Amino acid sequence: MDEELAIETASNPYAAPATLETGQTVDGVKSQRSALILVVAIVNFIYAIPPLLMLLLFGFSMGMLLLNSPEAFTGKNLTELLTMVISDILPYIFFATFGFLLSGIGLIYRKQWARILSLVLALIMLCGGLAMAGYAYTATDPSSLLPLLINMSIFMAHPIITFSILLQKKYAAEFTKNIATKSEQPA
Repeated sequence: MDEELAIETASNPYAAPATLETGQTVDGVKSQRSALILVVAIVNFIYAIPPLLMLLLFGFSMGMLLLNSPEAFTGKNLTELLTMVISDILPYIFFATFGFLLSGIGLIYRKQWARILSLVLALIMLCGGLAMAGYAYTATDPSSLLPLLINMSIFMAHPIITFSILLQKKYAAEFTKNIATKSEQPA
């Protein structure tokens, strides 16, 4: 059944080349792992730091608010607070932090799912950077332009690094299984 599912790389222009997995030995020579994939993993870890710090700061501020004014956590205030946390803060924390952390860990172990997750996160960051660029184009206040351009460059750095490395066939090959022997990638 595996032979039926195998896709010929000659007929699929998007397929990674059929090569041995990284770290396997062929004729006494061990294939090298690319350091650039490690760079993408480190960049993913760096981009996971701000949401983690935001989570810690939010937890600290909620704790201080609870200690200083417990009445803020009753009735309508509690409903508004929970709505804000569930709709604004938790999605950012879960998608950004855990997405970047998981993709960084998976890239270190050369997992295909981590490559795909990194590309999806880069696409999301690209959309955010382009949205900031569009807003910067329409900004009328020159004093708000510099911080906006700095944020835009931070948002655009991740997609540029990720796309330029992970979409190259020689680096994509490190995430494929050995097609010659039909061996599976270790879990």
